[in-house]
Amino acid sequence: MPGQYIRYLAQAELPCNLPGAPKESWSYDLGRLPLGAPLCADVDDDGEKELLYGSFPLVCVSLSGKEKWRCDCGEVFAITDFDADGHTELLVGGVGEKEPSLIRGTDGQVLWQRTGPGAVAGCIGRFQAAKLLKGVKGQQIACVTEEFGSNAKIAQVWSFEDGCRSARL
Repeated sequence: MPGQYIRYLAQAELPCNLPGAPKESWSYDLGRLPLGAPLCADVDDDGEKELLYGSFPLVCVSLSGKEKWRCDCGEVFAITDFDADGHTELLVGGVGEKEPSLIRGTDGQVLWQRTGPGAVAGCIGRFQAAKLLKGVKGQQIACVTEEFGSNAKIAQVWSFEDGCRSARL
């Protein structure tokens, strides 16, 4: 009712018989960015995990709350060393992005973006990272594309054995 001061009290048991609620280590204002699929992983090879969140932009934050980089990419689908050079790359894509891309984990720079006939069209469910080719170092990316005018379906497997900037079919 208007003008009345109503107070609600609630109590809940803490999980795992904790003696008290955990303390907040830090907080970070995410602003109005869409969260996407937040995850923690060591992407810059410093031995410490980072928090990745958002899409367009994708943001990388240290666990102490300091922003490390941001890039105009979609969500993260895979984190690995694609070209076996000892450095971590991220496979990104998503709705609004026509082609999947690889970005460098240290600074978010785009190293590779799929080219070729057809469009991956929104990316989700049309590409996969895995060790597909025996005897070829690193990981590969398989893509399924469509050419809408001819209704043709095209499959591609990209290899990064010569580096992420020198991908080949």
